[in-house]
Amino acid sequence: MRLHKSSRSLVVSPFLIMVLLYFVSNLYSALGAIEDGGMMLEGVYFSLTPDSIIIAFCSQIAVIIFLVVLYYIFYPGDRERSLQFGSAVGIWLAVLQILYVCFNAYYGVNVAGSEKKEPANSMLSYFFVFIPPDILFCIISVCIRSKKLMAANILIYLVSSIMRGWMGGLLIVVTIVACRFHPMRVKLRHALGMIILFGLTILALPYLVEAKWAVRTNGSISSVVDQVSDIGYFESLSASVKYVGNRLQHVGHVALLVENSSSISSDYDLNKFQPYWMDGLPQYALLKILNSENVRLNTYMVSKFFGLANPTWNTNPGMAGWFFVLGGGAIFYILYVFLLLGFSFYFIARYAGGKLFLMLACFSIYYLFHGWIASYFNLALYSVLVCFMARSRFKLPAIKAD
Repeated sequence: MRLHKSSRSLVVSPFLIMVLLYFVSNLYSALGAIEDGGMMLEGVYFSLTPDSIIIAFCSQIAVIIFLVVLYYIFYPGDRERSLQFGSAVGIWLAVLQILYVCFNAYYGVNVAGSEKKEPANSMLSYFFVFIPPDILFCIISVCIRSKKLMAANILIYLVSSIMRGWMGGLLIVVTIVACRFHPMRVKLRHALGMIILFGLTILALPYLVEAKWAVRTNGSISSVVDQVSDIGYFESLSASVKYVGNRLQHVGHVALLVENSSSISSDYDLNKFQPYWMDGLPQYALLKILNSENVRLNTYMVSKFFGLANPTWNTNPGMAGWFFVLGGGAIFYILYVFLLLGFSFYFIARYAGGKLFLMLACFSIYYLFHGWIASYFNLALYSVLVCFMARSRFKLPAIKAD
């Protein structure tokens, strides 16, 4: 973030803002957990020792430093010649997203927390697995030349997210917009308007959170208003703020792994959940072919700590959480993450430019820092593939500094 004195404006770095957001959220949660002797995680209270919380938070800081260092090593700077897509690609993305919305609405699938499965042997199901609309939205929207087509795709994505009961889509949209228009100079006189908008979003949280649960339980719009009224607006506001803050943190989840490292490491050795390097779409396809069970640490933690035999949701082990699962083997895990980030960062920085690189860097915090290895692996994989396809006709010309 830089201050331009001549224009009295701030140049905002979306990556560093995201780092700050997650650092503050986890610090606040860690301090609260130390004071209270535990933490509420996914609606269940866990007693946690101060030592485990401190170890968990320090390991998170180490991960953040690791990610920030890699960001500065590979960041190509602000390029005018970033990868861009024309109107045809923007229209194709919009059609793809609309088809995905219709598919989900018709079959009633892909709703967060829902047990309803996609139709077996459906060609459309396989199509959306290998041509994932959400991932392609994140990649292509950052690079669409037309602002109107970008806005249209954002609107479709938000509708799709709301229909699936997923509130995280709002944060993704904010991230995409910030990366698309980077370097974004925020004039100081506009800061008040941004603060007001942020405040209105906070005030609307009780209704947004209740709407999320209404979608997941097939509730109505009137039930959202009634639920907030029954609880009381200010009590609901307090609970909603705490809920969102809890979703941004995972220091409590890492502390759980710290305190149960021996038993969960034994479970890992017994192959009760898959290794980190098996997280990703190609790996899942291989497991499907081999008819092998696909249980990730994210899902296994729900069974182990929350007592659900067949969970329909998963939780956040954090990138740091794997340290306490692997023990001495964590050195290979660090090497794996370094290669994953290093290759994708280098390739995108060299052949796509700053905007797509910023998006990938932001999602290293949003996905990888949280421990959603598969989500980041797939995003990085498709980013490289899309960039390769877009540049291949030109023999992959590198993005050069001005």
